[in-house]
Amino acid sequence: MSRQWYRWVVFSAALCWLSLVFGFYYAGHKPFSLENISQLGRNLFVLLVSLAVVLVAGGLGRHLRAGCWANPLIRVSMQAAAGMGCISIGWLVLGTVVGINPLLCWVVLVLLALLLRRGIYEWLSDWRACVHVWFSSGKLGKLLALEIGGMLVLSLLMSLAPPITFDSLVYHLTIPQEYLLRGRVHYMPELMFWGMPQVVEIIYTWLMGLGGASAATVTGWIAGALALLGLFGYVTESISHAAGWVAVAALLSGYSFVVLLPSGYVEWFTVWFGVAGLASLGDWYLKSGRRELIWAGVFSGLAAGTKYTAGALTLAMMVVVMAVNLRRGHGKSRLWSDLAHYLLPAVFVFSPWLIKNAVAVINPVYPFFFPSGSMDALRLRYYHLPAWGDWATALLLPVTATVEGFEGAPGFSASISPLLLALSPFAFLGYKNKSREQRAGLRLSGSIGLIGLLVWMFASRLSGFLIQSRLYFVVFPAIAVLAGAGFQALASVRLPGLRLRRIIGTMIALSMGLTLIQYSNETVRRHPLGVLVGVQSQEQYLEQNLGWYFLAMQAIRALPDQSRVLLLWEPRSYYCQPKCVPDEILDRWHRDLASFARPEVILQDWRANFTHILYYRMGAEFVRADDPRYTTSDWLALEDLLAHLPALQDFGGAYQLYALQP
Repeated sequence: MSRQWYRWVVFSAALCWLSLVFGFYYAGHKPFSLENISQLGRNLFVLLVSLAVVLVAGGLGRHLRAGCWANPLIRVSMQAAAGMGCISIGWLVLGTVVGINPLLCWVVLVLLALLLRRGIYEWLSDWRACVHVWFSSGKLGKLLALEIGGMLVLSLLMSLAPPITFDSLVYHLTIPQEYLLRGRVHYMPELMFWGMPQVVEIIYTWLMGLGGASAATVTGWIAGALALLGLFGYVTESISHAAGWVAVAALLSGYSFVVLLPSGYVEWFTVWFGVAGLASLGDWYLKSGRRELIWAGVFSGLAAGTKYTAGALTLAMMVVVMAVNLRRGHGKSRLWSDLAHYLLPAVFVFSPWLIKNAVAVINPVYPFFFPSGSMDALRLRYYHLPAWGDWATALLLPVTATVEGFEGAPGFSASISPLLLALSPFAFLGYKNKSREQRAGLRLSGSIGLIGLLVWMFASRLSGFLIQSRLYFVVFPAIAVLAGAGFQALASVRLPGLRLRRIIGTMIALSMGLTLIQYSNETVRRHPLGVLVGVQSQEQYLEQNLGWYFLAMQAIRALPDQSRVLLLWEPRSYYCQPKCVPDEILDRWHRDLASFARPEVILQDWRANFTHILYYRMGAEFVRADDPRYTTSDWLALEDLLAHLPALQDFGGAYQLYALQP
């Protein structure tokens, strides 16, 4: 036997032996189960679906030529934002006229991918610029990049897990779920939140038709990441690389911004459209081009189409357009022309949501201002909250929102970054020595940030709801630009024997690190990895994080198909649709008492429309302790009514399920 043949024999024998040993060993010592493989495959599928939708949005934005900035990072962000907004309006029309279902969702995705394949390729080609970002960053930039990366990874894990955040279960995901159940976009009288603008909810409907709720929350996470990318690109282009990292950190070191990334809410979309609008207006300021002004209007209209209060950006930009024209000495014809080029696109992309409401309930700004739909005069009064705090709270808003705002707490209801307040006052140091681009960026950001704050101050005195920080996140990119510029200005100050840049950089990195630790603790407490790798079922994950609420929802889903359950003091109906009707603003008992006066008449009405009652006792007790609109006799009447109903199940004293039929 030749030496060559001998080697082949040894190799073949060794390979067979190793394969047999490994095969028999791992046949009995399985390192993972079918559940692990299935769940990991599911996660991959969700990621691919979300990326496919973003690719199509980017390709459409590229085709529309949204964003003419030389910096590819800004272009990537702006074009995807433009595409996403246009797709949402398209789906609103299609879902209303034709309908919406999973099959149609896939057909539209495939058709758009084929039609926009060239734009998608060109959009993807801009991503090569990201490779150079790391190598062109200094030590502080790289440290902040690692901290930002940690936050993004942790929040991505949370976005892949089943949704658990409050407002997503009330309406952000419940509305899309209802559209898919009914097979069309339609009026939902049981949810007054249906009247809110729905740029994001319509996108979520498409995503949920393709890949379920996690596809929607992952796409919300991607929107946040693209918003940060666009902000970084804009600040890098207009100020400096280091300022770009600090601007991003000035948002993400606010705990609420991180928590909202995987939540399935809409706030990061307002930030995204805010960044795109700011960049478009900045481009117009430097070039005086009408095309850039049109896109600024489109993005501000999309922001308002995401959340009514994001219309603060539209107002702020309109004032800026007027001020720039006056400062440059343009005549009235040029002023009116610029205003038309800005406002008409803004109104055009916002108007579908007004038309939707007008067709359904006559009131274009439903559910506000005057009775319409399910919001009668009584409910409008109930929904109105007295202003939070006093005028000092409003006048000192940047300070009070930063110091007194906590995630989920009454009042500001959000924890924003201290870096915004700490750094932005120094943005205009050395203003005369800055370049034309830097001065333009500072003037625009300062004007938009200031007008946004004034709107926030005034609105906060109109209603207790309107003081919430997240309602105005659309103007926070402008304030973040000022924070980045403030760092750059302070870093350029030279003092003998003192490295101010290093001291401030350390404080910024520390702020980011503390937020990262806080969010890491939250992620460990939520434990999404268990469900993501398949060692924990979705039901176990939801029970762990939602407690008795989820057990009550399971009980409702187990009821016969004809069941109709009225929720009392529980606004979250996502996990019990289509069998339940939520108590969306916790006013059902108050409203029925006012309408029917006597408990026996209320019970008669309930029996005519529902088969069961789910009473959230802990929610009612919370309202009872703080809400003066209910009297002692109101609560006694409720207790007497429930005492005469047969109790079917009790969930830890938190929820009770009652049968209504005698």
